[in-house]
Amino acid sequence: MKRIPSTLLAAGAALLLLHSSAGAADTEPKPGHVAGKVTDSAGKPVSDAQVSISGTTNAGQRADFKTQTDARGDYSQRVPDGLYRVRAWVGREYHARKYQLTLHPRDGDFKRTHDSKPGAVKDFVWKIQGLMAYEGQDEEEGGSYYGGHVGFQGGDPTNSNTPPLEFPDGTTLEITLTPDGPLLDGSAGKPVVFKGRYTQPRLNFVPYRKREIVNIPTGRYLVTARLVDAQGASSGLRVATKASGEPVIPLALTAMLEFLPYKTSSPGILSGVTGSSLYLQR
Repeated sequence: MKRIPSTLLAAGAALLLLHSSAGAADTEPKPGHVAGKVTDSAGKPVSDAQVSISGTTNAGQRADFKTQTDARGDYSQRVPDGLYRVRAWVGREYHARKYQLTLHPRDGDFKRTHDSKPGAVKDFVWKIQGLMAYEGQDEEEGGSYYGGHVGFQGGDPTNSNTPPLEFPDGTTLEITLTPDGPLLDGSAGKPVVFKGRYTQPRLNFVPYRKREIVNIPTGRYLVTARLVDAQGASSGLRVATKASGEPVIPLALTAMLEFLPYKTSSPGILSGVTGSSLYLQR
């Protein structure tokens, strides 16, 4: 699977730091307050985002506060002097499903504590793709991203007796995800194209991590797939999809792919979208 070069990741991190500095300037620290701004990836304000502020006061008491952003994406909460951690999430409805989505801290640190005595500023970004800001995230693990992920294999999920998907050495598998309307945050998506060339004769012999597409901008997609041989001739595949906890969408030349809300009792701490499964057959 194609990975992002480390040089590009480093450049992206530098841009994020520059953006973080610029974003922080929008909110001036105010003594005795925790405040900040929430925007989407395009810099537009996010209203009604939920913010949780928890910590220990200088007097040694546990303190927890809840607030939300206004129409400008701003929030501000008066708190006793102390050290606090801040988390935020946003609730949105998409194709009749309700999502609770963890927001990305602009400073890149969920665990950082902030001193409220001089005033603390914690800004967030609503991301629908990109690595989460938890320690130890694995770039090859689909669940490490704000975006969706899909694992694929050969076969028919409704008939275990179907022959395995085989192909000669030098064949390229191409999977295309085409957005079916706006993405979860309302932005216009772009097609996601995966290309993999394998030496194993059967797709299911390939290690799972080489049969997974990760960091897909969260949305709803139409999926198509084909095999391209060493001479460039292509043949279409039928595809079937299965979202977590949902019935299989049977094999056809095109299938709908969705990433459903991750069900959790602790929104803002572990929330987002689930992965999905894709099946390929001639």
